[in-house]
Amino acid sequence: MSGPLTAAYGPETKTLYSDSGINRLGFLRTETEFLQAALHHPTARFLALNGGLPLVADTSDSRQELHFVEYASIGELIGEPYKSFEELAKDLEEGKGTNYTTVQVVFLGLDETKPGFAYRGFNGAPLFAVDTTVRSYTSKPLAAKLEKFNESVATDTVSFRGVMFGVRLPRPSYGLFAEAAMIIDWNARNRFCGSCGKPTLSREAGFKRQCSPTTDNSCDTYQRLSNLCFPRTDSSIIVAVMSYDGERVLIGRSKRFPKKMYSCLAGFLEPGESLEDCVRREVFEESGVKVGRVFLHSSQPWPYPANIMIGCLAEVCDSSPESHEINLGHDPELEDAKWVPIKELRAVVHGKNDDADFFIPPSSAIAWTLLDAATKRLEKL
Repeated sequence: MSGPLTAAYGPETKTLYSDSGINRLGFLRTETEFLQAALHHPTARFLALNGGLPLVADTSDSRQELHFVEYASIGELIGEPYKSFEELAKDLEEGKGTNYTTVQVVFLGLDETKPGFAYRGFNGAPLFAVDTTVRSYTSKPLAAKLEKFNESVATDTVSFRGVMFGVRLPRPSYGLFAEAAMIIDWNARNRFCGSCGKPTLSREAGFKRQCSPTTDNSCDTYQRLSNLCFPRTDSSIIVAVMSYDGERVLIGRSKRFPKKMYSCLAGFLEPGESLEDCVRREVFEESGVKVGRVFLHSSQPWPYPANIMIGCLAEVCDSSPESHEINLGHDPELEDAKWVPIKELRAVVHGKNDDADFFIPPSSAIAWTLLDAATKRLEKL
């Protein structure tokens, strides 16, 4: 028997880069004792990212897996990253722990499928991410250590590589990579305060940056909570638009796409907009089509570098030809847009139309998920 939400709306739609399966334990990120104990536990594992690329290993079954290393392999690089705020501030004041001389380490969470480290009733293997990008730091001795580490971990079967294409990871690993890449990237881009311009300190296991109390106690980011202190995720809508009669779906082609590729329309949420407002604005600006009803379908973290794709289904506001008319003259974003009969698109979605003059993103992308959902009504006719 299902609960009321599942009964009404069906099961949750799972997308790639979500649901890593680990317990992030965000409420323990402020506890230095916990972080230090987790860091040094024998089951602790560390994922190195070099230029945003994770360390990946080939496995015996022609697949790949994220390659974590032990503290013994990386301890010399990271030292003791988790100290009290006062200790971090003192290090910064003395020049021993600046943003460019201390390696960024992020606590990802506990993998509770691999018990070992126990704390307050929680049990699992602690997982961390480490930024080993040489250009992220100015210390020459540290840069030399980073280069040596990056070279030492590379083998015939282990290397730093992208995971968007050509890599087949277990599904939870994509979620782990998304968390690691997005937090590492945010820390690298926000080493100085956006309010006062002073250096910031990495706090809460990499999930907060804050001005040092020894530099300027009057800074707004030090005195109160601020969106400058916490990791940023940029919200984007992506939508499959259906004609008012439900017989066609709108797809578009960006100028940046590979030849013959079409997809859903997408765009960034602006301040003061609801998600529904954003869908209507973006679709009109890019294609000229006028949208009415909008339905929120699913979402997908997109770590390139730090987006959340909010997937929607929508329908044209009325049956008039004017509301369906495509006009690419408002915004030069699209090279082309077209209405495709739902039956034809359904065949493309499931790879059963080799004669189609276009293709769509793979099933790992939320665009495919939305086009699949938009064309499923055929199965109910």
